[in-house]
Formats: sequence, C-alpha cells, structure tokens
Amino acid sequence: MPLAKIENKNNAEEMLKGAIVSGKVAHAYLFLGPDKKLMGDVAIKFVKALNCLESKNSFNSCGECISCKKIENFNHPDMWHIRVEGKARNVKIEQIRKLRKDIYLKPIEAKKKAYIIYDADLMMHEAANCLLKTLEEPPKDVVIILISSHFGAILPTIVSRCQAIKFSQNQSEAIEGEGAIFIKEFLDADNPFLSEGLEFISRPRDEQLKTIDMLLLHFRNMLVNVFLKHEHKYSSESILVLMNKLLKSKGLLISNVNVKMVADYILDNICCLKAKG
Repeated sequence: MPLAKIENKNNAEEMLKGAIVSGKVAHAYLFLGPDKKLMGDVAIKFVKALNCLESKNSFNSCGECISCKKIENFNHPDMWHIRVEGKARNVKIEQIRKLRKDIYLKPIEAKKKAYIIYDADLMMHEAANCLLKTLEEPPKDVVIILISSHFGAILPTIVSRCQAIKFSQNQSEAIEGEGAIFIKEFLDADNPFLSEGLEFISRPRDEQLKTIDMLLLHFRNMLVNVFLKHEHKYSSESILVLMNKLLKSKGLLISNVNVKMVADYILDNICCLKAKG
C-alpha cells in the first residue's frame, strides 16, 4: 500500500477524519515519522473519536463522556498500549501473544477496540511474525495502530497490510552520504568469512543498529522495484528472506549476542543473495 504523505498533524487528522466520515476505517494503520509522541497523541485522539458517545462522524470527540475520559486516562478496558517494557530493549512476543488472545474477544465497552504499538520498529522477529498473523485475519470492530520512526525496520508484509501515514520526512527514507558508507562494506563484500575486517564490529551499538536499519531500507527499496516490475536480478522471495534475516540479526544485536557473530550472520546472508543473482 503506498504511503500517504502527511506534512503536519492537521493533515493527518483530516485523513483520519475522512475515514471516520466515510465509514472506511482501516483495520490497521502505520504511523511513520520522527516524533513518536506526536504520533501517539494523534493515535489516542483517533481512538477517542471512534468511541466517543456524543460526537459522531467527527475527529473531534466530546472529551467529556465516560469513553473519552477513560481513553484519556489510559484506563479503558478495550484500549491497549503496547511498548517496550522496563529495561527491555524490544517488544517481546509474549506481549503480541497477549494482544492476539484478547483481540478476538468482544469489546467490553467500546464501539471499536484499539491497540497502539508505540515501538513497532523494536518488535523482535518472532513478535512481528505473530502480529502478521493477526493482520492477515483481522477481526471486525478493531483498529491496530503501529507507530514507528524506522520504516526500514518494519516487515514489508506488515506494511502491506496497513494504511501507512507518513507524518514527515523520515531519516530512513533515503540512503545517501554517511548512510551509504555505513552499509557499503556489507554490500561490497564477496566473501562471507571476512567479517572480522568490517568496521561495523567496532562501531557503537546505536550505529550498528542504524546500519542494519539502512540495510533493511536498501533491500526494501529493491523490493519495491521488483513489485513495480522494474527489472532486477533478485526475486521478491529471496529479498524478503534476506530482510527477515536482517530483522533477526537486529534482534540478536539487541539481545547482546556477540557482534562478530551478528556480522557473520549478516554477511553470510547477503553473500547468499548475491550467489543467487
């Protein structure tokens, strides 16, 4: 599904209001942008509008009814807030399993149950695949909102099942300058056994994670070209397999697996893709 480019909050709200007025609210949305707090605020406002007991067909809820009050105070029984918990570095599969268990139950009070995943780009590989099963068979009267600042870190199959709204320029949209240098050593490698020479290994953890995000973006862009029927030497299936491996490598890095082992894993899978070309 193509991204709907939103330059500011008001335009995003107009798009979501249009969905309410037309009765065509999607079962899942992906909010993309650098400001997660802003996107979280818009998500909550959207859920309030969907469930307001007084205001109808509007993005402006009354703010006074019991539904609005409970949503605003984060104690509505049919609204879930899913984010990285405590000292964890990622959204765990147990959190998504709890979502899946609850999502098919009838609402207790709400017109439309809501699940906001604030750290969608920090879902472990297993958690992302678990969520994908729900998005493939979405229940009615439910809306799932994913919030992310890193488009390249989201499974393409998840993106394709969401209405994606881009709030502003995202740092992961284009690979140029320093970003191109970050991933060049992986893309240029032709030997899967030379990872010890990669600069990646000695970089700070945040730069290592950024490098994986940029590799994901590079291959996501490649995948888009395949979907648009531009000529390419790799199949969409082989690119998706590699992207899933990259997401797994990110999870390994977040879980403090030895960085050389992670680099070996990335390099081996990129070289395997090249060998198929």
